[in-house]
Amino acid sequence: MTIECDVLVVGAGPAGASAAFFLKHLAQDINLEVKLIERLTEKKYPSYHDMCGEAVSEELFNDISPITPQYIVEKIRRLIEYWPGDIEIETPMKGYVIDRPKFFRDVVEKYKDFGGEYTNCSLIDFMEEGYRIKVKLSDG
Repeated sequence: MTIECDVLVVGAGPAGASAAFFLKHLAQDINLEVKLIERLTEKKYPSYHDMCGEAVSEELFNDISPITPQYIVEKIRRLIEYWPGDIEIETPMKGYVIDRPKFFRDVVEKYKDFGGEYTNCSLIDFMEEGYRIKVKLSDG
């Protein structure tokens, strides 16, 4: 089986999901063929991305517009750091704690709405052949 595309994005975490989304969003007029692959199954993806919370600033959503703040668990108004020697540093902040797995899955769904293709498989190997890159994936 041969699959050809202009861009292959490996991994649907924060960088991969947003890269695939913005490639399709910004290149709507030129029909850029983008494929996104993710090795984690639908069952493992949420537990992997739920290992830690995701605190993001309000400004982040200005930078990644049109992606909007969704799946907000909590709003952040300030951060307090506790250091040895009874030192506390308080910093005002506007931001959110988001549900990472749901947020990333939503970005992937928006990418697919633009015509992007998503496959659950792993990258096994790759090689350069002239101006092309050939990849071997776990699904053949």
